[in-house]
Amino acid sequence: MRPHLYESVQGWFTFQNLYTAEVAKAKDGAGFVEVGCWLGRSSVFMAEEIMADGKQIYLHCIDPFDGRGADYGLYPVVRDGKQYEKFLENIDPVKNFIVPHRQTSLEAAQEFHEESADFVFIDAGHDYESVKADLAAWWPKVKPGCHLAGHDYFYDKRRDGSANTGVARAVSEFVMEHKLDKLTLFLEQDCWLVEKAQ
Repeated sequence: MRPHLYESVQGWFTFQNLYTAEVAKAKDGAGFVEVGCWLGRSSVFMAEEIMADGKQIYLHCIDPFDGRGADYGLYPVVRDGKQYEKFLENIDPVKNFIVPHRQTSLEAAQEFHEESADFVFIDAGHDYESVKADLAAWWPKVKPGCHLAGHDYFYDKRRDGSANTGVARAVSEFVMEHKLDKLTLFLEQDCWLVEKAQ
């Protein structure tokens, strides 16, 4: 039976199946990137999957850990300035698989080589401009034949009844701009995924 340490970590995590599939697909020595980590719930799950699969995969977790974003300031861990400290505490049992980057998405992207990432998952800012910037920054870092994906495709629809104003709009425009053949949506996981051509 696989461990489930992640269940004790607070967060909004609906994409277990996607993460499990990416670990199964990856080769030894792969490098994954998670943009937007909050307190590490999904990060811990990914590390657990890597450990259970027996592969040497490193997950780069990128977040300024300063509570920026809608409503995050309501959480005591943010008000007390302890988001990063709590993240490190949560990932401690699986820290050998995780490389934290206390930076914004765009700062961190500059430190990665072109076509160096085997999987990039974007779950940071959910407004149109933030998602658009993240897509532009991280797409060049994805290896051919590998995936760029993200969470909350239906975020706007859930929050205020509107649709296609934030995440969905930015992703849809990105797919058209890059003439990608396919945009895969995982309705139950509220995720989207594209593959870079080889």
